[in-house]
Amino acid sequence: MKIKNPMTKEEFKKFCKKYIFEAYTDIKSNDKHAYFSNLTNWPEKGYIYLWSEEDGDSVTVVYVGKAGKTMKDRCIQHLGGFKGGSKKGEYLSDKIVAGCKKGKCYRICARLSDKKTIVDEEEISMCDVEEKAFIKKLDPSWNKMGRKARNTA
Repeated sequence: MKIKNPMTKEEFKKFCKKYIFEAYTDIKSNDKHAYFSNLTNWPEKGYIYLWSEEDGDSVTVVYVGKAGKTMKDRCIQHLGGFKGGSKKGEYLSDKIVAGCKKGKCYRICARLSDKKTIVDEEEISMCDVEEKAFIKKLDPSWNKMGRKARNTA
């Protein structure tokens, strides 16, 4: 079932509580590219993360991703993309820079993915499946547009 996106700040707070998403870091802009304000080390592996865009009382989940390793490792990969390491990364950075210029704020919230036993293997992270489920549930515009940008390059 799809969720209304954008949400009010209160609706987003309830969504995060329901699905156990916690604030990880803010995404900032230096007018050239996006960067993260603080990368803490969450040592576990296998996260789902949301990039939210705040504009007044409205919160829109604009991007959903997965981190097979740690959150810090995944954000460092994004930083490389923001600075020209990938077309998708440049695209996402450009969106954040443009939004920050309009007074919008960006944040990453993340949750540790569930782990299951599959074919007798224990503790298999469900981050691949959960990423697809949250993309379906939230329909974040930057996931779709990022695919278009990569396909036309």
